[in-house]
Amino acid sequence: MKNNEQDGNDLKQKVVDIEVSASSKQGRADAISKAFTDMRKRVYEVVNGAIIYLKPTNVQILEEKVTTSKEHFLFIFMPRIKEEVTMRLKISVEVQYMEL
Repeated sequence: MKNNEQDGNDLKQKVVDIEVSASSKQGRADAISKAFTDMRKRVYEVVNGAIIYLKPTNVQILEEKVTTSKEHFLFIFMPRIKEEVTMRLKISVEVQYMEL
């Protein structure tokens, strides 16, 4: 057990830059949600300790690609347009954690 006599606070803080990518057939919002889920997983891999607080401080969209296709039922009936969104983001995250 580590005891910090100076300020009585064992909470550490650092900023982590993470690049993630995600794709979704449900739209842009779902792709961003999947990217942030992946960001959380990667922060847990990078930080050695128990994470108390995560705060994204900067988000940059590095690449966004929308692929559109048209689909028909029985080749001629009921056309519908399907979209797939692929994004690559760079996220700066402020992390507060306790070392174990």
